[in-house]
Amino acid sequence: GYWRNSMTLFQRALDVVPENPQAHIFMANTLIRQGKVNEAVPHFAEAVRIVPNEPYNLTDYGHALLDSGQVDEAAVRLQEALVLLPDFADAHFFLGVAQIKQGRNAEAVKHLDRALARDPRLLAAHLHMGSAYAAQSQWAAAITHLQKWLEMDPRSIEGLTKLAQCYHSLGNETAARDTLQKAKDADPKNPYPLALMAQMAAWSGQIESAISLYQQALQVDPRYAEAANNLALILATHPEERFRDGVRAVQLAEIAAAARVFKDPVSLDTLAAAYAEVGRFSDAQRTIESAIERGRATGSVPLVEHLEKRRALYAAGKPARAE
Repeated sequence: GYWRNSMTLFQRALDVVPENPQAHIFMANTLIRQGKVNEAVPHFAEAVRIVPNEPYNLTDYGHALLDSGQVDEAAVRLQEALVLLPDFADAHFFLGVAQIKQGRNAEAVKHLDRALARDPRLLAAHLHMGSAYAAQSQWAAAITHLQKWLEMDPRSIEGLTKLAQCYHSLGNETAARDTLQKAKDADPKNPYPLALMAQMAAWSGQIESAISLYQQALQVDPRYAEAANNLALILATHPEERFRDGVRAVQLAEIAAAARVFKDPVSLDTLAAAYAEVGRFSDAQRTIESAIERGRATGSVPLVEHLEKRRALYAAGKPARAE
């Protein structure tokens, strides 16, 4: 096909003249169109090395880095682009997205706002501004931007679920449920809206409803780790015996932990609790030790303290109970 022949042509051009920035950019953009972001990044890097002061290439490079998960490096490249072209809307947009991932939400809002001011067509900025405001507990501003995004894409699962979380945080449970129902109807094969409905029900003390909703989410996707973990935690640790089912908790917790390659301290904590609930205290102790090791690597002191309390329980032959 055209792209295959063109890539062959430009690869040959690079074999002859490796310092050809246009060929690197063509290769990178073609790989992006094919969904091969990780393969595109080195070509952008070469183009930027050869011609370091080109803001459009720096922005494309930053975008590719962002999509490949290299958030910090992406932010650096996008800032370099803005030094060269301070009003470039795309660079502001992608830098704002990167800063949200870095937890720099107030800065992100400024860049996203500037992107919209320079190019009102960048409507996705409203979705990301909603996320950034929500992360700062500025619920009214978050809702305003999310609603603007949903005017353009009323079936956006990300927009609807974020909006529901804002309503929940404001105590408007009716609006939260109605919004999540819209998300569920928009994509019946997506388990996330159901899992979020379950989580909100659990927070409100509606345990039977939470269990039912988690089960529905798992019917949509039996290996959905978040739903499996959260349901397992209820079944293993709820103070009321009528809600506990240790055998099922072990099954679900093993699914969740395996989905995270047995490296996530939270899912390992749940798995240890499930083992303890069925009397497998040696397995519980071994698993909670692994969770503590992984927890220490995160640097979260409260998490490690929680896990160490669980370790003491299992050492004493006692199951965990949610507080």
